Amino acid sequence: IDLGNALRTRYEAKGDRADLEAAFRAQERSLQICREHRLDASVPLRNLATLASAGYAISGRLSDLGDAIGYAESAVAETGEGAQNEAESKLNLAILLCERYKQIGGHADLDRAVPVLESALRARIIPEPIRPSVLEMLGTARLLQYRRAHNPETLDGAIEALTDRKSTRLNSSHL
Repeated sequence: IDLGNALRTRYEAKGDRADLEAAFRAQERSLQICREHRLDASVPLRNLATLASAGYAISGRLSDLGDAIGYAESAVAETGEGAQNEAESKLNLAILLCERYKQIGGHADLDRAVPVLESALRARIIPEPIRPSVLEMLGTARLLQYRRAHNPETLDGAIEALTDRKSTRLNSSHL
């Protein structure tokens, strides 16, 4: 796992695609070892999702984004309820689903992202620096759902999330 993270960090610093590919291979090997020894595989799966997402950012291929979503879904499945990194795994998946929704407009992705975001917010305390962003993402997703289906409860949920986001930002700015 550490080798994959180091290679990804070097890729981010220097932009050499070979580092990204080597990081991917290292994380795949970590995943294989975790599976062979019946260890928690959520970390290498989350890392693979991040790497596939980076590949998507380079290539623009939706298949790379689909791979990232597949890894993120597997990471969520591997991460047990109440696990320390449950919220992180769920947020990663929701972000990827929202990205695919933005690219192709598939309502199924948006409809899947909303409960994943809600679950992530309930899973553990989201660190204050990112909590407003998560609430904004949830509010925006609910608003988009409302515009499609005109369900008043969805609109109320959007307003609630966006109001919570605003109050979270105000409260954290006074700390």
